[in-house]
Amino acid sequence: KNLSENEKRVVCQKLKDAIGAEKVKDDELVLITYSSDISPVSARRPSFVVFPENRDNVVAILRTANEYKIPVTVMSGGVNVVGACIPEEDGMVIDLHRMDRIIEINTDSGYAVIEPGVNFDRFSAALREKGFRCAIPTAPGGASPLANYISRPSGSLANRHLDCIQDLEVVLPDGTIINTGSSQFPNVGSQLRYGPFPDLAGLFCCAYGTLGVITKAALKIYPINE
Repeated sequence: KNLSENEKRVVCQKLKDAIGAEKVKDDELVLITYSSDISPVSARRPSFVVFPENRDNVVAILRTANEYKIPVTVMSGGVNVVGACIPEEDGMVIDLHRMDRIIEINTDSGYAVIEPGVNFDRFSAALREKGFRCAIPTAPGGASPLANYISRPSGSLANRHLDCIQDLEVVLPDGTIINTGSSQFPNVGSQLRYGPFPDLAGLFCCAYGTLGVITKAALKIYPINE
């Protein structure tokens, strides 16, 4: 849907009222900055760039985008090289880099719960302090582990066959929040992705943000051997 200039002003104000004015940008310099990456994919200028800081912000953003039928493009690390983060023309970019908490490192069950803005540099450093590591793919230190793992990247010869996703917290386009795996159940934690639970996480892997915005993930971690 092509919004009129008046509708754009209304949407911008609704977003500011919902999540805070400092988290919503519609000025030309910011919009142009988010219209391309280093890939040869043609630039497409969005109408809005938003910077949620928590899950509730994401819910409010998606409800507004859904109401006005605005196409949404999600990014976190911002180091994509194949055009996956270039928005639709006059669409909306949700930049998740402010959601950067390492929520839990569970060395007993071998997983860590992080938000999408956490990068490999911070994640690896935090794990090393616990004697653990994560799967390191062919990506720079500023890339997002969560975003990288859901895209099933090539990784390296040592870890390219690993599936690091344990479970996910996802906000659907209408604002509904779901959890996959064992974290769906109270007081269970992110222990199991598969049976006896249905593997809903697989729906969102390789979906590149088209089915919902992932706001938290439990990722498998591995002990550093002698």
